Amino acid sequence: EMSETSEILRSETSPYLDPNARVNINTAGRDVLVAIGLPPADADQLLAFRQAHHYFKSLTPAVEIDDPALPLPIDSSKTEVFNALNHLGVASQTFTITATGRIDHPKVWHRVVAVVRRQADGPPRILAWREG
Repeated sequence: EMSETSEILRSETSPYLDPNARVNINTAGRDVLVAIGLPPADADQLLAFRQAHHYFKSLTPAVEIDDPALPLPIDSSKTEVFNALNHLGVASQTFTITATGRIDHPKVWHRVVAVVRRQADGPPRILAWREG
């Protein structure tokens, strides 16, 4: 049986997410951040930080943000935050790409959704492809 955390991660990210992958702290939604153990108040602070157009450059060996003059939006000395950071990274490996095309005469729409994974040693790998 899938845990609640796994269900949230699959529904909010991708069913193709590598179970060992780290969730991107720069793009993860609130539900995902809370599901991996970040306290809700800290998740809200992190989202406000990102909405101000800031981002994390590194989480290891130390938390590093785009503007060193700013205070960190999370306190990594808190146990819950420290533990959640073990599930976070600053880059994504799996992406969902959606493209929609349209012509007017005759009126036709076509949509393609692809899930791709970045490969270290070659072009991205297509994990799923759906048209409709």
